[in-house]
Amino acid sequence: MAAMRRHWMLLMATAALAFFLVMLSSTSLSSHAAVTVLGGQSDTQDEIAWRMRGPLMADDPRLIEYIKHHLLLPPSRLPYNLTIASSRRNVYLSAIFIASIARQLFRGKKGFFVEAGALDGEYMSHTLNLELQLGWQGLLVEPDRNNFSKLRSKQRKAWTSAVCLSVTPYAEEMLLWRAVEGHGTPSLIQGTGRLFSRYELATESELYNTVLSSAQCVPVSSLLLALNITHVDFFVLDVEQVEEKILFYFPFEKISVDVWAVEHVTGYEDQSFIRFMISKGYYYFDALCAEVPDFIFVRKGSEIFESLQVPMEPTNRSAICHFKKVRTRTNYSLAVEDLRDLHHYPQLIYRDVPEVNPVPLVGDYFLSWSPKAENSSTMTKYVVLQ
Repeated sequence: MAAMRRHWMLLMATAALAFFLVMLSSTSLSSHAAVTVLGGQSDTQDEIAWRMRGPLMADDPRLIEYIKHHLLLPPSRLPYNLTIASSRRNVYLSAIFIASIARQLFRGKKGFFVEAGALDGEYMSHTLNLELQLGWQGLLVEPDRNNFSKLRSKQRKAWTSAVCLSVTPYAEEMLLWRAVEGHGTPSLIQGTGRLFSRYELATESELYNTVLSSAQCVPVSSLLLALNITHVDFFVLDVEQVEEKILFYFPFEKISVDVWAVEHVTGYEDQSFIRFMISKGYYYFDALCAEVPDFIFVRKGSEIFESLQVPMEPTNRSAICHFKKVRTRTNYSLAVEDLRDLHHYPQLIYRDVPEVNPVPLVGDYFLSWSPKAENSSTMTKYVVLQ
């Protein structure tokens, strides 16, 4: 019996090895094909010499052409296929906070947005209302295949791309871990993936109830060059813990962005991150002072910044949470003014406000709009995470 078991184990191991070699060969052939397309090389030795020159950099014309023809899909011409009631699209605190910012900063304006981490293009979308109400154009980036399929079905009037944004200045393939759909997994968590290089190892907790897939990553500047875009009015960056790396390689001197909304998971105000953005010419406009904070930065050379009328002294401020009553997402009922920086809310023009004592921490709650009118400032408890 033991001998038979060993025999079957040997057969299974052999089969697994054979499968691995076939997949490896397939990957190599795919890579070879991709290089042939991008480099225009036909001779193996020429290809090797071409590869030895290094990876395709963000502004390489071959990469830009490849993106144009293979990685970008144009805006839909079909009617919208929105399936969620407008009052339920943005039920989490982060979405409510950013929606308040967008309404205030972009009132009556047209522009171009980029939303990286677009999920299904409707639920928790930070750009849908700009598109619907103000006629904005834009780019939606979502590497998760399931989410991207749903995104395309919404018939958004924006460019779409099923890639991830590179954390390097060149294109590369990475691994994407995402939560398994179903099994009672909330929609927000289903959209929470994480990128790994092929040389990183995920922890056991990250592997639990997850699916692994490959993801093609390209620099965000490459996507914008392919669209001939050098100015972005609103850039939403929510890509699960690699935002800072993406920003590090962003060509601020070549592509101007008026307003950034960046999720940066460090807990409250990461001074290193905030000062980095200040060094790139940005004003620290507001932040969701929470465990998973969202930061809002406004470009100092923009018309929006001029409208803020910020005095000289606070233009390089790097801390605002000590002016807020609420520094956590843990309260049963909040008004928008509890979330926003009162230096610029409810009016945009800067005003002096006193420091306050924060509300004590009382548990982990996500909040949503109450079922009242959408312009109501009252929010109620939506779901508790244990």
